[in-house]
Amino acid sequence: MSFDGTSFVAYSTANRMASNTVRDIIATSTDTLWITSGFTGVSKFDGSNFINYPSVSSASIAVGSSDRVYATFLLGRGNIDSVAVYENGTWTNFSPSGFSSKTPIGLFILKASADGEIFAFPRNTRDKYYYKVS
Repeated sequence: MSFDGTSFVAYSTANRMASNTVRDIIATSTDTLWITSGFTGVSKFDGSNFINYPSVSSASIAVGSSDRVYATFLLGRGNIDSVAVYENGTWTNFSPSGFSSKTPIGLFILKASADGEIFAFPRNTRDKYYYKVS
């Protein structure tokens, strides 16, 4: 959804967004929006057009330093082994150093600190730990 100064515009799959479901959304310093939709991929929106990345099924997304975009990477029905980072036009998967949780990282929430470091927090509030991703 956006506001053009007069009215709101709603976006959906009719506008080429990956899904009508939004799990998480972030904006980079250049006002590019990144939208996760779970198992249907990630959409990048530049204010006019969507570019979809269906191979990056993600529940959480965050922007780090130098506008690097990080997403938890769902492999299917919550099975996860990595985080994906988008940089220079390419998604790359990696496992965060020291990650040893029984909870799949796809069930974690990614958040950025003020200096652009990325941390993964479990959605399950019983767990009192987190991991540094970047």
